[in-house]
Amino acid sequence: RADHPSNGGEALGMSSALVGDLCRFLAQLRGRLHSMGSNKADVSVSELSKDMLQRIMEWMKTMSDDYEGDHHVPRKGIAEARLFQMDKQWRSVFDEVANDLSAIWDLTEATYRNTAADMAGSVC
Repeated sequence: RADHPSNGGEALGMSSALVGDLCRFLAQLRGRLHSMGSNKADVSVSELSKDMLQRIMEWMKTMSDDYEGDHHVPRKGIAEARLFQMDKQWRSVFDEVANDLSAIWDLTEATYRNTAADMAGSVC
């Protein structure tokens, strides 16, 4: 039950309202599974699995702000992810790895000029 003190929602950082919504959602899924199972028609486990996964993902995206489109972006790092997405962090990331990348790929001005001049793409 969502209102039961031992539901563990608060320990997981979930509000009681969210736990209640989750319990109602899972009850709906159980009801759907039960009705499909008692239908005695051929039930494709693969199709059922895809349908349940889709419903669960839709619920998760609707009930939390942990998603940017289809990408899971946990709350703890969402601010950092948005900063990175806005290119404010690219320069520092590039500066940190530039020397290693240059050494690994033998990136010099000469190799850059050869690559840029290679219209056939044989250097790549």
